[in-house]
This record gives sequence, structure tokens and C-alpha cells, in this order.
Amino acid sequence: MNLACFKFLKKIILYILLVLICFYLIPFITLFSGTKKRDFCFREISYGILSDKLTTGCRDDSARIIQIYMFVIENISAPPQNFKLRDGNPFDIIIDGVGYCDQQVNVLITLAGISGIKGNLLFLYGYDSVSHHSVCELQLNDKYRMLDPFYNQLFLTTNNNLASVNDIQNGNIKYPKDSSSMPNRYFRLFEKKYPIKIFMINKISFPKKVVRKIINIWCSIFGDILLKPYMYTYFICDNSNEIKKNRIKKMLY
Repeated sequence: MNLACFKFLKKIILYILLVLICFYLIPFITLFSGTKKRDFCFREISYGILSDKLTTGCRDDSARIIQIYMFVIENISAPPQNFKLRDGNPFDIIIDGVGYCDQQVNVLITLAGISGIKGNLLFLYGYDSVSHHSVCELQLNDKYRMLDPFYNQLFLTTNNNLASVNDIQNGNIKYPKDSSSMPNRYFRLFEKKYPIKIFMINKISFPKKVVRKIINIWCSIFGDILLKPYMYTYFICDNSNEIKKNRIKKMLY
């Protein structure tokens, strides 16, 4: 290799390193760009890490759905009496570890959306036309399937597929052996004569898709070793208490 080629190659390597360093510093810049941008970036990075952690090794969307569902029912419980619930973004619910049915479903469809699975939050109005409960439906093989993290219920059809709301309404399900966690009038909430309303979907805007894609690339390139300095810097800027720090560390690592 002659001297001119060596200098050219050295210059290219330096440019690549400079681009990587600038790319690495992007999340750090948001730490000093106001609370809203700082927290948004941190949440999106955390969602991506958590979703990847939960679904690594899953061979298909069915396995991904079950893994995310299990995370929600194992890590988010009903609030104790007199607990002041933060009805904010799903990340706050994950950190607090408590939430009612609609908060639990919100977390479920958010994490599913990170994995590319479409989902809806449904209001069940039931037998007296009042919204009594919220459940989730996630798209699997071009059909939406019902999951209920609050009562820890998902149903199988007679063909052993995850059941949809229509399957439940038509009685095309295998009834659970253990129904102790279900309220007495649970199945009445699904009766066809009562409305079911889609209250929320996990579809996001194009700009947010671009941001998530960039964050996904960032995490893939730098991994845990270079991610941790950003996390700890966030804790300092956010003035996070030890409970929040420990919850986030346990969730992500």
C-alpha cells in the first residue's frame, strides 16, 4: 500500500469514527434539550431495549405476544387501596408496577407495537351500557386476538388458536379450568347486544416511526456497554430516586 492510499484510508476511518461519535452523542444532547425531549428519548430507548429483551429468541408473533403478555401480568398489578395512580404514559405504569385494566392494556399494546404487532385497547360496556372493563386485542395472522392482562385471561378456540372477541361472543372457545380471578358476569361483557369500543390503537405517526428506527439502530450499534453511560447520565439529569433507578435497571438489565 503506497503512502497516498494509506492517508486516504486513514482519513476515511477518521470520518467514520467521527460520524459514530456524533451519532452516539445524539441521546446525550436530548438530556439538555428540555424535560419533554429528554424523557421522550429515554422512554423510546427503554421501550426498544425491553421489547428486544422480551422477544429475543421468539420464532413468531404468537410467541412474542405471549412473552409481552406474561411481562405485563407478572410486573403490573392492580393498585392497592388509596394508591395515587399516575395515569400517564405506559413507561410510568411500568416503573410504578401498578395499573388498572386500561393502563395494563396500554402497556401491552405499546410494547407489542415496538415489535411490529398491531393492537387496540377495547372498552367493554356490557350489560348496563357502562364501561366496566378494558381488554386488549393484538393482530396475529391477519386476525385480532383478545388478551386480558388484568384478569389474566386469554382464551383458546376449539382449534387451539388464540381467540378473538368474535370467538368469545360466538362461544367458540375452550372455557378456562380456573376462573377464580374472573368476575361473575365476565362473559356478559362480551355479549353482542352491548357495544365494544376501540378506545386506542398503537399506530404511530411517520415521524415517530423514523425516531424509533434511529433509536433501534443506535441500540444495535452501541449495545449495553455504551448504553449504560447514557442511562446513568439520565438518572443524574432527571434527579431520579433510588426506587425508580432500581426498577429501570431491573427492567432493562
